[in-house]
Amino acid sequence: MSESLGYVDSTSEKSLPIWSVNNFLDNTTSNYLKIITLREICRRFMDGADDRDFLICVNSYDLFPASNNLNYREEDLIVLTSKDHSSERFWHLFRHLHRPVVLFRAEQVKIPMYSFESDAALRINSLSLHSPVSFSLQGTIGALVDLFSGKLLAQRSNERNSDALANIRNVVETAHLIEDHRTPPGVREFAIEQLEAIMIKQEKINDKLGIQNPRFRM
Repeated sequence: MSESLGYVDSTSEKSLPIWSVNNFLDNTTSNYLKIITLREICRRFMDGADDRDFLICVNSYDLFPASNNLNYREEDLIVLTSKDHSSERFWHLFRHLHRPVVLFRAEQVKIPMYSFESDAALRINSLSLHSPVSFSLQGTIGALVDLFSGKLLAQRSNERNSDALANIRNVVETAHLIEDHRTPPGVREFAIEQLEAIMIKQEKINDKLGIQNPRFRM
């Protein structure tokens, strides 16, 4: 199932130095990558995947990758399996690596769960560093809503959130994908924990930037 793409637009409430904006973009990209990876893992389980089909590399994506072709050693891959302690190590790496590389084993090939060249990759549609800072980001709308509406999304009666989400329909929240009955219980527990940590981290970043009333559109 292909993901619906969309945009989030917002403006900061205060003037900020460029390194603050760089920090915001760097961490937002990391959090977005992780949410997309969680979504892809869950969708693979919906299609009948086994936990042993997922692997994580002990190193992050390169800061300046030469191409979308990943270079890794087989001994640097940790399998997601509930039968030993590798599951805990898998999720530990996922949480602490800045740009975790998760692969799906499909026959003779390993497919990255996040590709920076795909349509679902996070992109800067526009960015203005004039005071105040304003930006427009493009990506999978469900992941953008997770990052910029956070836990308040459940409170759809909230006037501000209701207004912000007025232009989008049928948003699939990451939590709903994780809680699907086809996601193994062990994976579900770890994935919800990871998602909550990501959303809390992003909420703090948004607060520091002083993001006001993010607007979503398809």
